[in-house]
Amino acid sequence: MSKLLIIGLYILIISVASMIPIKFTNYLNEKKNILLNRWIYAFTGFVLVMIPQFMPYNLPKYIEVGLYVLFFFLIMMFFETSRINNEKKNLKTMFDYTWLAKKTIKK
Repeated sequence: MSKLLIIGLYILIISVASMIPIKFTNYLNEKKNILLNRWIYAFTGFVLVMIPQFMPYNLPKYIEVGLYVLFFFLIMMFFETSRINNEKKNLKTMFDYTWLAKKTIKK
């Protein structure tokens, strides 16, 4: 029973943690009118994870976990920024899915 409770708590924490960067990106876009280039998020997240890997000494475990959490945060912001740009038609994508949205939404 306690293992099931721990798994449920883990799922809840991951769900809430994945919504924080999405809500933060929407807040920056709607309230503050700030929308950074999505590649800034991607490059920063990549550098945060890769630079410590090339260091000759080991980082403490809590710093390494913190960097991975920050990487997760930045990558979620990358995808949310991509979605916002796609909805605003500022981003060229390979396919145009607007026909599918019009077909599935019944009036």
